[in-house]
Amino acid sequence: LILIQEIFFVDGLSNVIGETSLRGRWQRLQSEPRVICDTGHNAHGLRIVSEQLKGLDCNKLYCVIGFSKEKNLNEILPMLPTNAYYIFTQANISRAVDAADLAAKAAEYGLCGEVVREVPQALSRAKELATAEDVIFVGGSTFVVAEVL
Repeated sequence: LILIQEIFFVDGLSNVIGETSLRGRWQRLQSEPRVICDTGHNAHGLRIVSEQLKGLDCNKLYCVIGFSKEKNLNEILPMLPTNAYYIFTQANISRAVDAADLAAKAAEYGLCGEVVREVPQALSRAKELATAEDVIFVGGSTFVVAEVL
């Protein structure tokens, strides 16, 4: 009985997107360069995402990120990898942190990069910069990820 339950559990997890339409949780969008998105947007979720990012095998990491105004950036930004190149963006919602303000705040924590305000253009810019051996991560806000999906 335990083995049958384990098989159902593993099968269910492997088909979660198809079965539930749940998207944006460590979802691979393309290969070469590998593009991954994740909707983790609070300290707990971003801590897990950050650990996953730090464990990636890649030449260079590009992060396309934006946040909502209610997020505690002083808590979140120190978790993010300092060895990545950031493209700071903002979702097309009134609650989005201005991309330039985000870049300035992120610089306080050693996160460097450039500002591209519109999410689709920010992802396009990351793809321009990245090689096949690189990884592009899109996240920070569910709204940023939604615009990519």
